[in-house]
Amino acid sequence: YKIASDDAKPDGSRSISCELVTTRSFSDKQVFNLGLSSITINIDGVPSTRKYLVLKVVTLAPHKIPEGGVLLVKNVDGEVLELHALSEGNAMVRKTEWIGNTPIAQYYDMVFYRVTEEDLAFLKKGIVKFRQETNFGKHEKEYKKEKDIKKATDVIINHDKLINEA
Repeated sequence: YKIASDDAKPDGSRSISCELVTTRSFSDKQVFNLGLSSITINIDGVPSTRKYLVLKVVTLAPHKIPEGGVLLVKNVDGEVLELHALSEGNAMVRKTEWIGNTPIAQYYDMVFYRVTEEDLAFLKKGIVKFRQETNFGKHEKEYKKEKDIKKATDVIINHDKLINEA
C-alpha cells in the first residue's frame, strides 16, 4: 500500500491519493479497484479534512455513474452503508488489451464517494459486497472467501493509516 500523490499548496490545502488496489477473483467480468483519498482545506485558518472512497470498476462496455449515484456497501455484520457519488463518472475506453490478434477494450472512470470517520469504521469491520448504480443497471462485487474480504478491508484500513500519518 502506498500514496500515489501528495500535493500541498502554499495556501495550506493538500490532496492525498493512495494507489488503487485491484480486488478481484479470476472469473470477474467487472474488476473492482479500491482506494482512499483526502483533501484538506483551511477554513478561517483551521484545517478541515475530507476523505473519499475511490472506486474504479473496469468493464467491457461504456457506462456512466450519475452525480449522486448510489453505492451500497455491505459489511460482515450484514449492515448496509449508502454512499453517493461526488460527481458523474463517464467510463470510456481507457486501455486496450490484446488477446492474440483480438483487441479487448477496457472502460472505466474513477468515482469518488465522501466518507466520514463513522463510515470508515463501518468499512473496517469487513467488506463483503459492493453495488454501484450505473445508467445501464449496476455493478456488483461480492467477496465470498475470507481472504478476499480481508484484502478489500485491508485496503481501507491501510490507506486510512497512510493518510492519517501523512
